[in-house]
Amino acid sequence: MVNRVIQFFLNLKLIYIILSGVTFGIFLPVFISWTILIGIETELKTKELIKLGEDIQSTLEVGLGGHLWDLRQDLAGELVEAVCVNRSVADIKVYDYLSKQVFVSCSNVSPDGTNLVYFKKEIVYNGKPLGILKINMSDYYVMENLQSNKKRLFYIFVSQLLFTTLFILILLYWKILRPLKKLNAQANSFANNDLTSNYEWRIKDEIGLVGNNFENARCKLLEADKLKKDYNMRLDNEVVKKTEELRELNDTLELRVHQEVEKNKIQNIIVQHNARLAALGEMVQNIAHQWRQPLNGISVRASGFKLKHNLGILGEEDIDETMDGIVQTTQFLSDTIDDFRNFLNQTTIKTDFIVSDVINDIYSIARYGFEIHDINVYFDLDETIVLNGLRGELSQVILNILNNAKDIFIENDIRNRIILINLKKLPNDILITIQDNGGGIPSEIIGKIFNPYFTTKEKNDGTGIGLYMCAQIVQDHFMGELLAQNMSFIYNENEEYGAVFVIKIPLTF
Repeated sequence: MVNRVIQFFLNLKLIYIILSGVTFGIFLPVFISWTILIGIETELKTKELIKLGEDIQSTLEVGLGGHLWDLRQDLAGELVEAVCVNRSVADIKVYDYLSKQVFVSCSNVSPDGTNLVYFKKEIVYNGKPLGILKINMSDYYVMENLQSNKKRLFYIFVSQLLFTTLFILILLYWKILRPLKKLNAQANSFANNDLTSNYEWRIKDEIGLVGNNFENARCKLLEADKLKKDYNMRLDNEVVKKTEELRELNDTLELRVHQEVEKNKIQNIIVQHNARLAALGEMVQNIAHQWRQPLNGISVRASGFKLKHNLGILGEEDIDETMDGIVQTTQFLSDTIDDFRNFLNQTTIKTDFIVSDVINDIYSIARYGFEIHDINVYFDLDETIVLNGLRGELSQVILNILNNAKDIFIENDIRNRIILINLKKLPNDILITIQDNGGGIPSEIIGKIFNPYFTTKEKNDGTGIGLYMCAQIVQDHFMGELLAQNMSFIYNENEEYGAVFVIKIPLTF
């Protein structure tokens, strides 16, 4: 029920709401004022009647005292009759105090609807109670004038209400309803996307300001619509132009793709070659250091052989010992040359090779660089694992990861430097794990280390192609994947932390 009432008022038109508000806003104060004035006037008349009754009571009390003493009923009756001439007196009764009988009385006929005011008082003479005076006063004649005044005030208030309401309604229509109709028509034009209708507002009140804002918005929308049309025209021309360019691009796309693929292949070959040359230079340096001691040994043995021969003290045992030492040393140099040749082998023909031999050969070549930096390398290799593929490519990947670990040890100034190399076979894959305690790869770059040209080294110390090329080799030539993460491990009862590189290669690819 309450919701229906609320909905009813929400659906009322503005004119009815204003009319109701004006009517109640004026009628209610007028009605209240009229009621208050009538109430005040009624109170005054009532007080006037009470005052009249009190005066009559005082007059009769004085006059009737002597008459009751002298038992002059005739004089008492004349006095009461004289008072009864006043039409507001309904009736007067005087009772003998002792017998309680009516001594004298008089009354007037009271119209219907009369309200009576009752008075009662003892009549005392020479200090003795002689009688009881009872008076009933009628308010009919006192209020008769009040009824006339009430009607007159009512007509005045109604006239005032009608005049004020009419004036306000005219003012509301002229200043509010009429502009609102115009504003509504303007809003409907906006709603219907009609920007051609022009509305001029001369009034400067709130409605006029809203109307002017609508008009300003219309002008701006017209300007924006014009700009939009110009922009669409330019856009259409640009679309036509780009479509033509796209058509030309599509015609030559296949050729461009082929050219870019060939360019990338050449670039990758160059990158691999540069990386291989960098590793080659470091290997040559390592081989030179490894050969220095064996060559010195051959030189010392030859010098001792010659000295003993010149002194004539050269025996058969000296000849055998010297020759055996020289042969063993030259064999070591020959093995080093074979390892180096295997690394340099650029054949693209896949062959079967033992994976542990590749790891040992690489370390044999690069061992000097690790030993001079006090890096301990420990192996746990399954020597039965055989792989079919490009031996030299796998050698380059392992060497690059080992060199990176060595650089990290030097850069972070690690004291107890450890590298663990593990090779094991899974049911379908082989895993080569290279783990160090160099402090790990920073978390903010670990996801970028396999990106091309990403490097943390100085500009002249790195190209950023090492790990990228390693990942490409493992993926393209071995159908595997190269993974990296940081982890802790226990070695010799000490907890170590560093990077772990895992080369995962399927047994058949």
